[in-house]
Amino acid sequence: MGRSVAAPAPISADPDAVGAARRDLTMKSYTAILVAVLLVLAALPVSVAGQQAEPNHVPVFRAYVVDPVVEPGVETTVRVVFANDPVDTEDVAKPAENVRVRLSPRNTPFTVRTGDLFVGTMNDSDTREVAFRVEAPENVAAGEYNLRLDVFYEFDNAHRRVYRLDVPVRIEERVRFAVVGADSSVPVGGSGAVALTLRNTGELDARNAVVAVTAQSVDVSFDGAQTASSFAADWPAGENRTFVYDATLDSEASVRGYVLGVAVAYEDPDGARRQYPDLAAGFIPSPKQSFSVADVTSTLRVGDEGRIEGVVVNDGSALARNAVVTLSLPEGSATATETEYALGDLEPGERVPFSFDVGISDDADAGPRQFTATVAYRDAEGDRRTGDDIDLRVAVAAATPEFGVTVDEGTVAPGRNGQLRVTVVNDRDETLTDISAKIYLEDPLSSTDSEAFVDELAPGESATLVFDVSAARGALEKDYPVELDFRYDDGAGETTISDAYRVPVRVEAPENGGGLPFGLSAPLVGAAVLLAAVGGAGFLVVRRRGRR
Repeated sequence: MGRSVAAPAPISADPDAVGAARRDLTMKSYTAILVAVLLVLAALPVSVAGQQAEPNHVPVFRAYVVDPVVEPGVETTVRVVFANDPVDTEDVAKPAENVRVRLSPRNTPFTVRTGDLFVGTMNDSDTREVAFRVEAPENVAAGEYNLRLDVFYEFDNAHRRVYRLDVPVRIEERVRFAVVGADSSVPVGGSGAVALTLRNTGELDARNAVVAVTAQSVDVSFDGAQTASSFAADWPAGENRTFVYDATLDSEASVRGYVLGVAVAYEDPDGARRQYPDLAAGFIPSPKQSFSVADVTSTLRVGDEGRIEGVVVNDGSALARNAVVTLSLPEGSATATETEYALGDLEPGERVPFSFDVGISDDADAGPRQFTATVAYRDAEGDRRTGDDIDLRVAVAAATPEFGVTVDEGTVAPGRNGQLRVTVVNDRDETLTDISAKIYLEDPLSSTDSEAFVDELAPGESATLVFDVSAARGALEKDYPVELDFRYDDGAGETTISDAYRVPVRVEAPENGGGLPFGLSAPLVGAAVLLAAVGGAGFLVVRRRGRR
């Protein structure tokens, strides 16, 4: 039997299925075309693609520092490399024309010593290197700092712009020193201590530091030298060390600031010996110990001894120990047994009185005299010091007689004798004792009793002295001079002979011509005659009674 084969069924047409098939065919066609284009582009040479690139971006700059470490205290060259290079690699920078760069310290403590630098034209990817001289302070802290690079340029022949870049620099950790304090007890014309305090302001420790100071003035010395040194074994970062130096200031120096050079040599943590750049310090000396003399009074008188009194004042700011004032006298006209007066310790502002007994010669002139007082003392260090000379203007009074002498009776007849009576007054301000008076006469006058004595005369007190005086028979009737002087003890117990006083004695005959003796009056003579008569009568009576 034969096998029968069925005929195929007809393909029914579904509209949705047909649409989907068409869309799928279209997408595959687009994808094939895009792949073909990319393959063509990829097959193009690179040079052809570069030649087709045109500048499409304004100039953009990038920069970096070749060596960013800056050394403090010295001038460092900072080298900066910068390029005209946009960030996006597909961008091409336009040429930058008339390029000029400037480095600014911004808000850092640095100083830029180099001015603007001209670069010229910079195309895309062009690189330039510029160098700037930069100085950082010695005491600048370690760390990073940003300087600013200003790039001035033009593009498209018209546009002017400034592009700013940060330029980072770095200060490395190190040992640093600074003077943070100074004190002084050195007076002008004396010795004392200068104390300097230094701090390690760095970030690293120092060891075996030697701090040397050098005087910048010839008025300052250290034990006779201009330099002195001190030592510190360990000096950690951030700590202070105080160094004390014994100094002397010349007596002619002024009270002002004095500068000291400070040099520090040390070992760093690696054991390397280093010398730190020189520092400077200063000190102000204490004022020179000064004195003045106030309230000066004088009883000096020509030919006599008097007293100078006054008060010494400590005008300085320090205690003057064991002070002594010395008096210098005018040469040739004054003498003194003692010229030093001990004042003791004088606190600042203290006043201490003094006095000197001074004698003025007879041939000196009255008027003001220049005396000099000098105060010697011991300072706080126990050293003996002397203040400046102090001029004293002292009045010397003219010579005046010690006594006032007045003649009470002084007339004598020729060929007769009598009494010279004088009243003596003590004109001094002190009591005089053991006063011996003596008269000196010349022919035709003479005396058999030429001395008189007074035990004591207080100031202003008087006494009457009587002397015997005779006139020769042939003496002329007139006034004759008689000299009178005194030997006495003053209030200090010293014996002095006064100047001579001249008093007149008059020779004159009596008016009645009777030639009565000097000092005898008629009543006295009558009384004497009467007494003689009575005495004679009595004698006769006695004798008669005896005879009986």
